[in-house]
Amino acid sequence: GAARGKTRDADPSDDRQEAPANRKSLGELFTESDAFKSWRPSMRESDPFVVDLAAKFGKSAASRGVKALFDTATGYAPQAMRLPEAVVPGSEVASVASLMNEGRTSSNSISYMEETTTTSGAVEVTEGAAKGESTLALTEKTSAVRTIATHLPITNQALEDVPMIESYIDSRLRLFVKLRENSQLLNGNGVAPNLLGILATPGIQTQAKGADPTPDAFYRAGNKVRIGSFFEPTDAVVHPNDWTDVRLLRTVDGIYIWGSPADAGPERIWGWNVLVTASEPEGTGLVGAFRAGFQIFRRSEVSMQIGWINDQFTKNQKTILVEERLALVAFRPSAACLVTGI
Repeated sequence: GAARGKTRDADPSDDRQEAPANRKSLGELFTESDAFKSWRPSMRESDPFVVDLAAKFGKSAASRGVKALFDTATGYAPQAMRLPEAVVPGSEVASVASLMNEGRTSSNSISYMEETTTTSGAVEVTEGAAKGESTLALTEKTSAVRTIATHLPITNQALEDVPMIESYIDSRLRLFVKLRENSQLLNGNGVAPNLLGILATPGIQTQAKGADPTPDAFYRAGNKVRIGSFFEPTDAVVHPNDWTDVRLLRTVDGIYIWGSPADAGPERIWGWNVLVTASEPEGTGLVGAFRAGFQIFRRSEVSMQIGWINDQFTKNQKTILVEERLALVAFRPSAACLVTGI
């Protein structure tokens, strides 16, 4: 019993004697420190302000709450703000189809008659003399309806959980199809499944730039359209780099011919509208009476469909398909003239 009544002398270095301090928060220990109590409003920011928790309250109190730095990298990162819509890059908006009339078809090809031989026999005659004979020859031509399409696989979760994703994908895929349409209407080689584009159509005229300034070469090309097809040219198609050279033309005293740099400037040449598009091969230009000499026939407009392919059903996936079907008819190829060597 006597042994149980004995007490052990307290060891000031023993952390087990720190119970009163251990029950206090780090903030309470700080406000009770001598350094805090000695603080004066007149103290400068450079004056030392040290709180030695270990000396006053023991080692365990000094180490409380200071084991590791809690920051956004190793601790709890803040949530990033995400805007509800995607910001898409800019893209060309020029439309080659806008230069031509458009029609509809329910067939997979367009058959039409092209006037291939024209001989006028109209002459003045005397009384009783034989009249001159004219010759007209028509040749049947066929333009096949072609399909331009693209598709994109996507998960069901993306379609269902992101409200804007379907309209975003639809608009982007439609744009891709239209950009390909631009290229096909100008450059298609006619070998299935390609359209026969204007530049590859037999019978279009050509005009070499040679030593002429570019505007002069375009005027000469327009004159060939007048003579070769008897249609008045209405539009020109130019690559952006080639149009830049025209837009920056200056007189010998430095005056810009196509207007002040402070203004957008007219995208016209010799009174014709200019369509600036990267689909036109660089170094060339096209002048034409496109509405009179050519026409687009659409079997179907650009449309979007959603469905499954292969094993997508078991993977919670779908495919978004965007496509169009159209044909290009060249009634009078000579209504277009290609300028070369720009």
